[in-house]
Amino acid sequence: MGQASSASKAREQQETLFLPSFCDIRMVFAVVVIAELLAFVLVLANGGTDPWSRLGLVSVFLQWIALSSAAVLCLARPMLARISNTAAALTSYLLLLLTTAVVSELAFQLGGLSDLMRNTDHADFLFRNLGISAILSALVLRYLYVQHQWRHQIQAEAQARVQALQARIRPHFLFNSMNSIAALTRSDPATAEQAVQDLADLFRVSLRQAADRVMLEEELELARGYLRLESLRLGERLRIGWDIDRLPRKRLIPSLILQPLLENAVYHGVEP
Repeated sequence: MGQASSASKAREQQETLFLPSFCDIRMVFAVVVIAELLAFVLVLANGGTDPWSRLGLVSVFLQWIALSSAAVLCLARPMLARISNTAAALTSYLLLLLTTAVVSELAFQLGGLSDLMRNTDHADFLFRNLGISAILSALVLRYLYVQHQWRHQIQAEAQARVQALQARIRPHFLFNSMNSIAALTRSDPATAEQAVQDLADLFRVSLRQAADRVMLEEELELARGYLRLESLRLGERLRIGWDIDRLPRKRLIPSLILQPLLENAVYHGVEP
């Protein structure tokens, strides 16, 4: 039980972090593509007589920095998830600058990229790379933060809509069902007991969080219970036909997503 709680807490922390997972292969591919595009921009801006050979060197150097930065952020993600997004952004920014400085220093010491460092001293090479990294890292982190805020807002609005739909079950439905149950208590106890069970199931589900997901099969059973309650007062006027053989019964959907649709069909289609 404690392990499940810890795993759930860790998952919530991961979801609140604005940085995506740089351990994911799709994110690594995006990093590689961005680094290569930056290499094209730098080579085209610099000009020169042999841009293709220079492009190869610049590409290798930028891919070193990009992949090393992705690996550092991947390893640091559990630690970043435990602090606030502001602290995580600052820490990530410093880690990216440190990675750039380390890779640049290694490249200068090894001398494998001598064409890039032609007519360039040690300090100038480091500061130029750090300047480019500082600007690009700030832009990327800002974009990721804005995207995270936008995604969080969309999720909050979606949950609010689901909660609004779920709340519709409470005010106008309870009294009609209780009156029907009271009328059946003596005349048909078995039906009254089934109605109480259906009503209890319906309200138990309405107390769930809007973010919870249930299987379609469970949602359909809940819908049948709701329609049984409505049939107590509508009688033969409520005629139901199910065409659900091809539905994916194990698919996860928001709870109580069908009930408002059925309720509208009853109140606007059958009752008048």
